[in-house]
Amino acid sequence: MKQTGLLQPVQAELDSYRLTFSRTAVPDTVLEILQNCPVRKHRDGFSLKVPQMAEQEYKTFKQIILTLKGCWKRPVHLFSYDPTPLLAQVVEAGYVPHANPFDLFETPDETIDDLFGMVDLPIEEDCDEPIVLDLLEPSAGSGRIARKLRERLPHSRIDVAEIDPFTRTDWRHMSS
Repeated sequence: MKQTGLLQPVQAELDSYRLTFSRTAVPDTVLEILQNCPVRKHRDGFSLKVPQMAEQEYKTFKQIILTLKGCWKRPVHLFSYDPTPLLAQVVEAGYVPHANPFDLFETPDETIDDLFGMVDLPIEEDCDEPIVLDLLEPSAGSGRIARKLRERLPHSRIDVAEIDPFTRTDWRHMSS
């Protein structure tokens, strides 16, 4: 089955996502840049090209971009989604958004293997018959544990949940 859009937030959810803000004011020059620099569709997602700024202004700008899961890739800042609605919220509020409270911490492969060993999880290919289990991965992030489960138990039903649209994966490929 084709894997689609890993780590790609669902745009409709982000369009209605409400940021919360710190008490750190965004300098007027940064607000003006955020308001006037267009976001463009890019082959790798969406891009934002900004002019040179003073060091202190850039620190604030960078904090905003990182909070919104953007990254610097010369000569632009890239996003996996259209950040326009969220940038508009920053401009409207005039404050730096809080860092993502749902921040993602990927489970290392070794830890997943240890987990499977502790629960004595079988590998279906080592068995005579298909193993069919109903499994749930809550707080799935990008779905690393679910993908490993799918490899071991391809006939099982694996439900995944993730509240954060920034880290939620398109898991349709996980369905049996």
